[in-house]
Amino acid sequence: MPVPVLLEERATPRPGCGPERWHALADMLKDCRAVLTAACGESPRAILREHGITVTECAGIVEDVVGAVLAGLDVNAFRARKGGVSKGCCRGGGDGC
Repeated sequence: MPVPVLLEERATPRPGCGPERWHALADMLKDCRAVLTAACGESPRAILREHGITVTECAGIVEDVVGAVLAGLDVNAFRARKGGVSKGCCRGGGDGC
């Protein structure tokens, strides 16, 4: 499996601002084809998809997940459990819960 290498880190838009936050994030990630995350709401997922970015909820060691993606392997073994990291507290208001 390919060994992932960190190319850079990017700051994300500040919490809040509703859909504008997700459009700004999509613009920041326009050179990316996918986002791997622990949890994602439907609004951010839909907006990122509109911009051609696939969102995959996953759990585990990030190097293992990225290595599997780079190798073209099935990432279903890394799929995150339902409930995400917020344990249901997030209501999708973009407030950074």
